[in-house]
Amino acid sequence: MQLNRKKFREITIKVSGYNIFKDKVDPLEQRANLKASLENCTENNKLALLVEGMDCDCGQFSRTYHEKAFSVMEYLKFKKKAFEGVDGTVSIRYGKPSDYPIEGDLKMIA
Repeated sequence: MQLNRKKFREITIKVSGYNIFKDKVDPLEQRANLKASLENCTENNKLALLVEGMDCDCGQFSRTYHEKAFSVMEYLKFKKKAFEGVDGTVSIRYGKPSDYPIEGDLKMIA
């Protein structure tokens, strides 16, 4: 019998009588959901990225990019690089390019 994650959980719950996994998030399931979501937002091999945040001087910024479609690893690397060395808050979202047109260069909100 091949023991996979799902079977392991079922056996553990049956033997212990308690579901220790009920609050656990499966990282493989998270990545599968992210992959499906990225593929769903891809149009013409493009993905819209929305980066919003605030710098250390409380200047807010918002920018929309249209990038080539990301794989899960490329998206996670992009997020990690974007969060390195930030002085304030940063929010990264993605969506369909048709829903988020490019607004131009860096837009400062006063």
